[in-house]
Amino acid sequence: MSVYKLFQINLDNATVNLVNNSDNPYDIPVYKAHTEAMMKGDPGLGLAGDFYKHVADIEAGGLEDVFRIGNIGPEESITRYAPMHSISVGDVVENSGGQRFVVANFGFEEIHPPIAA
Repeated sequence: MSVYKLFQINLDNATVNLVNNSDNPYDIPVYKAHTEAMMKGDPGLGLAGDFYKHVADIEAGGLEDVFRIGNIGPEESITRYAPMHSISVGDVVENSGGQRFVVANFGFEEIHPPIAA
């Protein structure tokens, strides 16, 4: 078992209100980054804008195990640091060696080049 870091883009209430009242929500950088990550599995804007936050550590046997635990538990395997939603497309997982992977539509894709922590 290893500890994996989970990074997510979470929209706060103020941002959600801006999006809901905007004629063009894609003008809001964090929303655009969040949407690109969720819809395309592309973390580029979120990483460049520093919108990803370390929300939890998950003790797991591998990336697929991280996904399962982040969605159905057990809760004892999760150490939360900030609000966390279930793991989904666009979230970033970092292994103990510092390699980062984005949750893709099917499985995981390594982020190249590795992003310095």
